[in-house]
Parts: sequence; structure tokens; C-alpha cells
Amino acid sequence: MGKVKKRLVKSPTREKQGDSKPPKIEWPSDAEYISLFNNCVIAKEHLVEVDRIIDRKILPSRGRYEKVALGASSHISISDANPFRILAPGNLNRQPTGQGRFYVPDLLRNVADEPLRFVLFTQLQTTHKPFHIDEGQDVGSFRLTAHTGRMIPWYVVAVIHNMEGGCNFNVHLHNGDPLTGFTKHFPPGHPWVGHAPPFGWEESAVDALVAVRHFDKVPHWNLPNVLRVIENYNGAAYRLSHRYTPYLWSYSNFFVKGKFVADHKFDPNAGSAQAGAGVVLKRMEERDLIYIPRW
Repeated sequence: MGKVKKRLVKSPTREKQGDSKPPKIEWPSDAEYISLFNNCVIAKEHLVEVDRIIDRKILPSRGRYEKVALGASSHISISDANPFRILAPGNLNRQPTGQGRFYVPDLLRNVADEPLRFVLFTQLQTTHKPFHIDEGQDVGSFRLTAHTGRMIPWYVVAVIHNMEGGCNFNVHLHNGDPLTGFTKHFPPGHPWVGHAPPFGWEESAVDALVAVRHFDKVPHWNLPNVLRVIENYNGAAYRLSHRYTPYLWSYSNFFVKGKFVADHKFDPNAGSAQAGAGVVLKRMEERDLIYIPRW
């Protein structure tokens, strides 16, 4: 069992307020988000730490992040006890390529209920030809390296997991509370999976992304939407006060100090000891590990 990371302090608007009319939030435009990301410069003194997060925490767990991303995008319940499998349905637009075998693009179109934009699978632990999948075959046998417009990118799940729990698979993706019980901090009482604790990380993560955050409703995962939903995951208090959030930009030229050190308590002199999610994504792009479509 890994050590449970100290709970990340959330910005105040993340929790429900008594006011029935919350203040209007002015999010950056798509062009502004793109400009921020393109002009983000990672502090040289933190490059080694950011690379360590990527190499030691995120990349080794990519398969688990892909599993959750596909499950959340497809409204399919998954758990550690029941390995994630897609049973190829019969009502596909294209004819099967053989007995019980289907084109992967057609299969994903049916499961995700969204026209496929671009899908590329790399063969890992299977003897089947790329771009084909047998009926009932474990999706974990393939690695998704690109995604449909509606498919939640695996790297979004990864950086949120790093922010909320330091990539610890013993805590909820919602907020870093331990999987041995329901969440106590916002959002309390999750996951809604129909059984008592303890919970599997994957099933809880899908609950966080779908039941709470509705990531499955994001129309297209371009860069502005990626940054917008990640920033909103932590709350909008920094946006309301017209400040750059450390949740995205810590360790970069856009953030030096000034953060919420407790619920509803802002310290203008407080720094951040955690790499921002946008900074980690920026470094992953610099290393050609991912590419996030700009539009």
C-alpha cells in the first residue's frame, strides 16, 4: 500500500456555496488558452522533477489511464475485479472481417456512439493483426495512441491523477481520499458504483470523470478544452480573481506565488511545491510523447 498523499487544497468555488446565484466565470477563449500553452516556459530548476513525474509515475501506468479513459468515454462500468472487455456487437456499419472479428474503428464508433475521427492502435500482446479485434478480446491487449474527438485522452486522466493523488492508485481520483471508504471531501459520498468499500481505482475514476465531472459530454478534446476542464476540476476561484492557477501553471513562467493554502484562505506569498498539470502536459509534448490538437 502506497502512502496516501496529503489532500490538495481546493479553490473555494469547487465546493457548493449557499448563494443560489454563483458569480459568473469568464474562462479564457480558445485562442488565449492556446497562447498560454505555447508560451509556457518550464522553470529550468524543475525540469528534472517534471521528467521524473512523467517517467516514473505517468508512463508506467499509461495502460490503466487508457482503460479508464475508454471506459468513461463509453459509459461502460469497469473494475479491478472484472477486467475491462468490449464484446463486439452485431449492429456495426461495416461487415466483420472474419468469424467473430471486427474492425476496431467500427467497434469504437459503436461503443462511443461518435463518428471516428482518427484511431491508431499499436499491437502489444496479441497475435491478431493491427486494426482488428476479436469478439470479447481484452482491450488491454492494444494501446490507444490517438483518439476520437469525444474519446477522453489518457494523458488528461494521468495529469489529474498526479494533481489529486500523486499518481497513487490507493486514493480516489475525485480528491485524493483513500479508496477504503467513500469520499469525504468534495464531492462527498462517491463513487456511486452499487457496492460498499473498498473500491477499485478504475471504477472510482470513471465515477469521478462521468458522474461528477461529465467528461463524457465534452464535444472535442482539443487543447483549449483540455486546459479548461482540468482547471475547472480544481475550481474557478483563481479565474474569478483573475490569477493564473498553480493547478495548471506551477513551475512555469506563469506562476511564482499566490495560492489558496486552505479552503477560502488565499496567501499572496505562498508558493507551490507541485508541478502544474499544464506544465506536465507541456513537457510531454516537448518530448514528443503526446500531441494535443490545438483546434
